[in-house]
Amino acid sequence: MKIILTLNQTTPGLKHLWRSALMLALLTLLCWSFPAAQADTGDLDTTFAGFGSNGLVTPPGLKDIYDIAFQPDGRIVLVGYTGILNQLAVYRYLPDGRLDPSFGSGGKAIFADMFGANAIALQSDGGIVVGGGGGSFQLARLTPGGALDPSFDGDGWAQDVDPQLKYLHNILVQLDGKIVACGTAEVGGDSDFGVTRYTSGGARDTTFGGGDGKVTIPFGDSDYCNDIVQQNDGKLVVAGLRFDTGAFGDDNNDIALARLESDGTLDDNSNGDGGFDGDGKLTTDFGGEEGAETVVLQPDGKIVVVDSYRKESSYIVRYLPSGALDGAFGSGGKITILYDSLRELALQSDGKLLVLGYHKSSDGDFNFALHRLLPNGNPDNTFDSDGIARPDFGGADSGRALALQPDGRILAAGTKSNAAGLLIRLWPDGSLDTGGQQTHSLTFAPSYQAGYLESAYGMALQPNGAFLVAGQVYNPQATVSDAFVTRFTPNGLPDTSFGTNGSAFIFGPGLFGAATAVAVQPDGKIVIAGYTAYNAQYTAMDFLVARFLPSGGIDSSFGSGGVTLVDFVGGADKATALALAPDGKIVVAGPIQGSRYVWGVARLTASGQLDSSFNQGGWTFVDFNGDNEVNAVLVQPDSKIILGGYFKGDFALQRLVETGQPDPTFGNNGLTLTNLGGTEAITALALAPNGWLYAAGYRTTKTGNTSNTDMALAQYSPQGILTACDDPNNCHIWPSGTFFFDQALNDYAYALDLRADGQLVAAGCSNQHFAAVQVRTDGEPTPRPFNTDFVGLPDCASAVKFSGANKILLAGAHYLDGSDNNIALARFETTAFTPGPTPNPTRGPVYLPIIMR
Repeated sequence: MKIILTLNQTTPGLKHLWRSALMLALLTLLCWSFPAAQADTGDLDTTFAGFGSNGLVTPPGLKDIYDIAFQPDGRIVLVGYTGILNQLAVYRYLPDGRLDPSFGSGGKAIFADMFGANAIALQSDGGIVVGGGGGSFQLARLTPGGALDPSFDGDGWAQDVDPQLKYLHNILVQLDGKIVACGTAEVGGDSDFGVTRYTSGGARDTTFGGGDGKVTIPFGDSDYCNDIVQQNDGKLVVAGLRFDTGAFGDDNNDIALARLESDGTLDDNSNGDGGFDGDGKLTTDFGGEEGAETVVLQPDGKIVVVDSYRKESSYIVRYLPSGALDGAFGSGGKITILYDSLRELALQSDGKLLVLGYHKSSDGDFNFALHRLLPNGNPDNTFDSDGIARPDFGGADSGRALALQPDGRILAAGTKSNAAGLLIRLWPDGSLDTGGQQTHSLTFAPSYQAGYLESAYGMALQPNGAFLVAGQVYNPQATVSDAFVTRFTPNGLPDTSFGTNGSAFIFGPGLFGAATAVAVQPDGKIVIAGYTAYNAQYTAMDFLVARFLPSGGIDSSFGSGGVTLVDFVGGADKATALALAPDGKIVVAGPIQGSRYVWGVARLTASGQLDSSFNQGGWTFVDFNGDNEVNAVLVQPDSKIILGGYFKGDFALQRLVETGQPDPTFGNNGLTLTNLGGTEAITALALAPNGWLYAAGYRTTKTGNTSNTDMALAQYSPQGILTACDDPNNCHIWPSGTFFFDQALNDYAYALDLRADGQLVAAGCSNQHFAAVQVRTDGEPTPRPFNTDFVGLPDCASAVKFSGANKILLAGAHYLDGSDNNIALARFETTAFTPGPTPNPTRGPVYLPIIMR
């Protein structure tokens, strides 16, 4: 293209305008010629999930952050210091690090002339309790929306004017909802531990202490209580320091601990059980300056404290439930951390300990310092390679608040060099959460908390870009599981308007339940399919199909109370696939067990009843006399049903007519078997608008003692025939009719999606990491690979969807460690959608795209 611009003689003003126009045109051309850099196909989409800006959030107006709490819905609440005396500042953030506009004023709840809060705790009803104050113990409770709660002490603010209570350092919400505060009490001219308990409404709890709700505990000259935790039996452990002035004026700090009965009395030996160190309290002196900043309880009753009173080094100390030092931890119960001053401690669900503070480098700079220890006290080398992460944010940075998300990610907060608060989120390996990946652990009090085991098996998109993930959640002991479906917003956040904290569940009727597939009806209702197992051996199982309303509530008009169970022959019936028919009927398929395993398929009416017009009873089976399994199902626009799986190690396809009988026009009397040269299985199917069928799965070949597994894809005509290109020089289909993707030693495809422009994506895992491959269907299938590794043990995708104009979304399971796994999501950049007819030849009926909504 050639552009000729001519300036004729004219007035100076017009010449100026013309010159300006010319410069603008040239700049525009330059911008067109040199577009801004953008992400490439195969890159993780960093706009998906992530946290703040590259894992960092700087709360506006906060100079320091003192404490963090993580809500069950994934929101993050924090308290800090604004630089203004007696100003209460509570901020709430969405899971992606944006201020929550539904809280306070734009995410900030700030109250003048109250008190500076340094501790936060959450109540089960969503109330937010904060504590602090100087000169008295002060508490406030905020509503979930960020307003002072007038049901708490009349105006939301409880000021305890007891002359003994001076400085509140920490608070705890007990299992029964009562609030315990600990700090410093002035008694007889020196300082003691001060512990008070309040009702959930903010009044002193007269059943605690000597009838006034207060307990003071003396250790030495000056004692400070810094933290408090509650045991499962209701006893309270308080931790801090004892300060003694020696006979020669030398000062000495010691770790101080006490354990209280639920009524506030010291847990001593008065009932003959030995109590806690005999008299209910103890001190520990390692020969220097010590003091407990934070205390945590292990499930086995052991007590761990972190000491930061020796400035640039710290102790981590573990005690037995009796109060004796635990000799199995470190050296005589103590771990010495050199060069770092640590003050905050958290216990992971796998028993590892995470500690936060600061590191002072040789040049005088300060960085956040995080250490992770194995249960025995040794460094955990899976955390930043040596157990220590010291992220540097450009100046004098210091960490002082720590919280663990149920999915294993780490929230750490404090201050950075320019007197600004800083909140960061880390993956479990110590790397910053910069986006592209999302993990999610279900929270549904009291049922699901950190440590529960989630796996995602199916995914469906909604018209507004939101998406649904269905799967199974086990308790930590794996003695019971339930089926669930979770909805995420288009940017990867749990949609808390759906169900409970974003999830809806089917509890029972058996011991174990699971959702293996999900689909969205045109009316917005959500159908899941899976199974329920009645015994721990999984030998008695039924198909489970359930339907939810768009809000996440159960649809009581479906089946029996929203659920339909299908029992074929009384054995193990496991639905693994789901498809919606054009007339609103629901087709589910999976392996069923009689005298041997066969392929089972059932069709339900739109109201969830077995469809009597389907094989005269609503279900049928395909009997393969040999090793077999069915993994996929789809329904054609003419209501014919295609099943995919394997038989004796070959790709196997079966098509049924609408009445449930084999379709004689497909393959060999309804059956197509394809030997791809190894041991193969179909795991997913996709149907093109022209009736062509695509199957994905895997193929395993063996050379000597070495086996290799590849993703395997095959292309079939509408008649079920594996079709290769007749003329390689004029080829508008796959030349061989098959495609194999070998990215690693073991590559598996478990999901498949076809875009309307003829692009196909298969997803699963390569070398036990999330992986996918995109190929064209209208010629040589040149692969575009995608892969990512989540932190932890093996990860694998079970579902894939093209999302929006140029994204690919994967869902599956993230195995954090041997004791926990979570929902895992990843979104990648890919080629842009290019609408238009595909050049594939039409051999059979032309189908309009099936859109699941």
